[in-house]
Amino acid sequence: MKGLISAGNDYIAKKLCDEIRGFMCDFQVPNGLKSLGFQFSDIENLSTAALNSVQNIAVTPRSTDMEIIAQLYENSLTVY
Repeated sequence: MKGLISAGNDYIAKKLCDEIRGFMCDFQVPNGLKSLGFQFSDIENLSTAALNSVQNIAVTPRSTDMEIIAQLYENSLTVY
């Protein structure tokens, strides 16, 4: 099967993200945390809560810190 896909990983990842965003629109999934009432000013409190949640931090695939978590929340404010 090797060689059947000639597109690069970046192209495939972008296409997959585009398809997922399309499904989210089609199914009227809220567009990120902003649509759920969160604001940029909430990121620090959300990040602190996440960092203090031992259950969540214990199962992350890589080590994390406040900056990484805050960036995830910032990126999640809007999705599409």
